[in-house]
Amino acid sequence: MDGMTIKQIAELCGAGETTVRRWIDTVPFAEMAKPSAEIAKVSNEPFRFTLPETLAIIRAGGKSTLADLLEDNAQRKETAVAVRDAVQDQIKALLPAIVQALRSTPDLLALPAPEIPQDYYTIKMYAALRGMWVGNSTAVTFGRHAAELSRIQGKEVKRIPVPGSEIRQEVSAFHISILQEVFTL
Repeated sequence: MDGMTIKQIAELCGAGETTVRRWIDTVPFAEMAKPSAEIAKVSNEPFRFTLPETLAIIRAGGKSTLADLLEDNAQRKETAVAVRDAVQDQIKALLPAIVQALRSTPDLLALPAPEIPQDYYTIKMYAALRGMWVGNSTAVTFGRHAAELSRIQGKEVKRIPVPGSEIRQEVSAFHISILQEVFTL
C-alpha cells in the first residue's frame, strides 16, 4: 500500500471526510509533513498521503488497531515482494545452466510413444486423424459407446499408457471399425 486519499481513509474507517480532515489537524508534525496536510485540505484533486502519514491519520482518529493491521499488511507485502524478487534472481541465475543441460541431453525431453496396434486408436487419436477436436466430456461419451459396441461385436478394448503422465494412467483404444461406427452415430 502506497498510502491513501482522504476519501479512502474515510471509507476504511467508516467516518466522513470532514472527520478525517479534523484528524489530520491533530496529527503531530513529526508524524506528517505539514505541506502534505495543507495540500490535502485545499486541493480539489485527491491527494495521496504516504503510508506513514496515512497510519498517523488513522491513529489520530482512535483507530490504532486498524492502523496496526495496515502497517503489518504493508510489511508483509514488502517481505513478499523481496522474496519474489530473490526467487526471480535465483531462477535467472540458474536458467542458463538449465538450458545448457537440456541442450546437451535432448533425449531427456523425449517421451516414449505408446505402443498401439495399427488398427486400434483412442477416441482423441481417431478424431485427430479425421481432422476433428474432441473435448474430454465428448471423448468419455464416445468411449462409452465404443466400449458397448466392442462388447456386442466381440472386439477387444486395449488399454494403453497415457504418455507423459506422472501417475500411471491408461486410456482405452478401440478397433478402427468400432470407431468408424461410433463417429457416424
